Amino acid sequence: MRRVQQPLRGRRPPAVMRCLAVAVAGMTLACGESTGPIGMMDPSRSDPDVPRFELQRGALGWEATIPFVFTNATDAAVFLDNCNGWTGASFEQLVGDEWVFALGVGRPDCLGQPIEVRPGGTWETDVPFFAAYPDNEVEPKLSVAQVEGRYRIVLEGVYTRRPPASFEETPGWVYGPASPYYVPKDRRISATFELVVRN
Repeated sequence: MRRVQQPLRGRRPPAVMRCLAVAVAGMTLACGESTGPIGMMDPSRSDPDVPRFELQRGALGWEATIPFVFTNATDAAVFLDNCNGWTGASFEQLVGDEWVFALGVGRPDCLGQPIEVRPGGTWETDVPFFAAYPDNEVEPKLSVAQVEGRYRIVLEGVYTRRPPASFEETPGWVYGPASPYYVPKDRRISATFELVVRN
């Protein structure tokens, strides 16, 4: 089974959002009315006019790129896993009234100096969305029934203590939610947005 890995990578913030723009069968697919990157979840805000991004029909699956700005809302520095500027993330989709895991974003198997985000600081990245078509032998595939819908990004590998920078330093370090230093999920969730496929 073939797996397409499209890790997300930190980047220098642009002056304006770089919209996804690709030509497919003579059509241009571009992001919708969004005027900037997706920010962090704000439980106090209810905004029905969520940003919309259009999915490209690629040769192997649906593709898009979502600009995302992570903001450290805690009162101490946090640290992100880092592999040559790449870290992990996942997409959740709103199904009914419940957020469920929809798709993971791959990350190369290496370690480097963690990405430090100071209190109130930000880290900007492009999060790639790739979901293989259900009738081929490519991974990853969606864990939900429909590709279109309302989504949010969950940033993975975020800790309140600096994680190892090499595999030689990993003995004794606990990765993921089992770590006592893992940042709570509600501090790693983006604002919501929609993904649509243009017919």
